[in-house]
Amino acid sequence: MSNDSSLYRSGLIYDAMNDSLVEDMHFYLEELKNEKGTILELACGTGRITCALAKAGKQITGLDLSKTMLDQAKVKSDKMGLNIDWHLGSMINFNLNSPFDVIFVGYNSVHHILTNEDFKNFLSSVKKNLKPNGRFLFDIFNPSLAILNQQKVRSKMDDFVDPSTNEHIFVTEDNYYDAATQINHVTYYYSKKDQPDYHSHPLDMRCYFPQEINALLQYNGFQIINKYGDFDKSRFQSSSQKQIFDCRVDSN
Repeated sequence: MSNDSSLYRSGLIYDAMNDSLVEDMHFYLEELKNEKGTILELACGTGRITCALAKAGKQITGLDLSKTMLDQAKVKSDKMGLNIDWHLGSMINFNLNSPFDVIFVGYNSVHHILTNEDFKNFLSSVKKNLKPNGRFLFDIFNPSLAILNQQKVRSKMDDFVDPSTNEHIFVTEDNYYDAATQINHVTYYYSKKDQPDYHSHPLDMRCYFPQEINALLQYNGFQIINKYGDFDKSRFQSSSQKQIFDCRVDSN
């Protein structure tokens, strides 16, 4: 069984696994349909949402830490004839020298920020790159202790067709949750018909609990305008699977 340190080893495989996702994309398209200013997507990956917004006529920039993801994003945007500025960089510490009207982070990517210090630096960078009265949006999970405590229980995660080999790939996952750090250590396992677990890789995700994330935002100078429990903009409640934020920099 081979090992790779990153989920983002191949933009083609990442797209094969994720391009069918549309619910979050439709949410951001709807939220930003009347936006006439500049937009920045952090942790944009291969540009699934970025390209959709550009296709809708939005002036958008994408930033991601992974060169392989951005390479695939550029291929897609060039093929679609879209004018998107792509930047290689970390959402924890960035400065693009031209503030934006909207900054957003989609697809649970904030969970990659593993420490409070990094989260503080992340919000500081967002504030530096956001225009006065600008919007800051992001979506994350609402952590489920029942799921987190299923230590090392293997479950189905996904299946897809490998674009380079046309083979059907099945993905399973297990996890170990460290309550002290609030980091969920996930491992993905990839299997083919005659080759189980031919590849694996880890993925560490920090869990942010509802009152905790509210406080982190407020103590770092953000006002929560709306908090939703799903992409249908339903009210956040205990049973919600998502935490979706629409914020502004607090002017007080």
